[in-house]
Amino acid sequence: MNSTERSSTFSRRDFLKFATVGAVGATVVGSLGGCSTGGDGTTPDAVTPVEGPKYEVINTDLLIIGAGNNAMSAASQAAVAGKQVTIVDKGPLRHSGTSGLSWDAFSTIANGAPEGQDAVQLNHEVWRNAVAYDPQPLKTVYMINHGQSLADRNPDGTLAGYLVPFLSQALFFRRETDEASERQSTTVYDRTMITDLLISNGRCLGAMGVHLPTGNFRIFRAPATVVATGGCTWIYGWFTVSAYTIGTPDNTADVDMAAFRRGAGIGDSEYAQYDVLSAYPAGLACGFGSGVCGDSQEAAAIFDKDGELVFEPDDANVWDRTYFAQHMGKVIVEEERGTENGGVVLNVGDAAIRYSNARNIDLLKLFGVDVRTQSIEAVPEMYEHGGAPVIDGNLMTEFEGLFHARGAGTTGQVGGGQVAFNQLYGTYAGHCAVEYLKNASDPGEIDWTPAVAEYERLQEIRTRTVEGGIRPHVVRKNIQMAAYKALGVYRNATLMGEAITEFERIRAEDLPKMVVSSDSPTYNIEWKQAIENYNMLDIAEMSTRASLMREETRGMYLRGDFPEKDDVNWNCMLVCRDKGGVMEFEKVQLPA
Repeated sequence: MNSTERSSTFSRRDFLKFATVGAVGATVVGSLGGCSTGGDGTTPDAVTPVEGPKYEVINTDLLIIGAGNNAMSAASQAAVAGKQVTIVDKGPLRHSGTSGLSWDAFSTIANGAPEGQDAVQLNHEVWRNAVAYDPQPLKTVYMINHGQSLADRNPDGTLAGYLVPFLSQALFFRRETDEASERQSTTVYDRTMITDLLISNGRCLGAMGVHLPTGNFRIFRAPATVVATGGCTWIYGWFTVSAYTIGTPDNTADVDMAAFRRGAGIGDSEYAQYDVLSAYPAGLACGFGSGVCGDSQEAAAIFDKDGELVFEPDDANVWDRTYFAQHMGKVIVEEERGTENGGVVLNVGDAAIRYSNARNIDLLKLFGVDVRTQSIEAVPEMYEHGGAPVIDGNLMTEFEGLFHARGAGTTGQVGGGQVAFNQLYGTYAGHCAVEYLKNASDPGEIDWTPAVAEYERLQEIRTRTVEGGIRPHVVRKNIQMAAYKALGVYRNATLMGEAITEFERIRAEDLPKMVVSSDSPTYNIEWKQAIENYNMLDIAEMSTRASLMREETRGMYLRGDFPEKDDVNWNCMLVCRDKGGVMEFEKVQLPA
């Protein structure tokens, strides 16, 4: 991966001293000696371990956090401009986030915003600027040329419609991912979890985190950073061995909550997007690579617990995803027609369903389930979630030099950034970061104490000993169970109030007692989960408090006690800030 890596061991004093050394713009790792490592982070057997902090420093022009479509589109822009790019991915490259999925979302939305959203999107400065930069956003030709999706075609060569049973619509081929990682100007550090941002005098100068296979602490120094890590869907409930989401377990809001702790305002945390996915058999819960059903396109296959259709065959509104989610919530909760687990019943029969679902029919047969002849349970699953730093029209956050490819306010208050627009916003984020680099000033004296504090925080989590300790997976499940009650397609003040009480209890009682079973830094999955739990609790509580404050129904969820949309009082963005450990919200008027 075009990199030379070195590990270094230092005292706290040396840590600060070394942090002033090294020229920005080179993708190499600074070192004053210590254990030499290979490009994959492995340490030669001949090296004798030594005591003290162990960390690496990587310098680059542009740091991109994430490796999905947003990130790769941003990386392409920077590479064309001749910039040194460093991509950091929490999972294994090509197999994490959206890049690791094959789904069929693009073939009908390739020519612009989905029907019904144009007016909302065009009211936003970011959308206007991005479209002005790329006047033909999301065109199918663009995506095919980038190797990210391939739409089906009819025999006459025209693009096929959205619903084509049993065909491979718009699969991600990951070619752009492969090409980005092979460029001489690009370095990829995968399996690296970013846990904090390097903020100095209100300016972002990089990020830091842990190389998960080795436990090494890494500092990435860059005059410009693009965040493209996706929404935190993993907070949403718990079923058998999974959350109620098709999202990757890595979606835990690490970078967004790091920005929050550093003082950034986080907006749109109350919003989420939902569809329906099978939750049976146990162990395949809500897996996009193993589930069946989907959303309004498969409404004819969705029934209540008594076998009655949830949506009438002549319901013309079913194609509206907002209506689809809200009506489903009403049927499940208010009409008490849902299953014991708060879901619906899937009975596919001979109905035509999307390829991404149809391809799993034969897979499920291996587990004794034939969805063509049997009814199985399905649940509303969260596939997108809001809660991101506030951005300006150039996708820059409140920290100079920090850009966010799905920042708050970019999605027209429907929640969480949409896969439909990720290439547009990723491309635009890369463009804006490159433009910023042209005139970026010297940061002057840099405050490196945040790096020291973050290193010590992470080590304390790993080595903590507490009587009556609680394992990270227990704490995580507690967070998810509380969030499921509060942040579903149906919400009310009682459910959200109960969840907030539980979040407060988890923060006061569970987090301080959370311990990992081993203090080894190497492949310590519990350590990773423990770090993530802090972020998951923050975004879950923030989202619930914002939703409770917003006394109306907006976006995909139905507020049972306030079922109507209220533009007089709530046509705004709710921005959350950390005020001495207390979450405070303010109404912010969106750009006209």
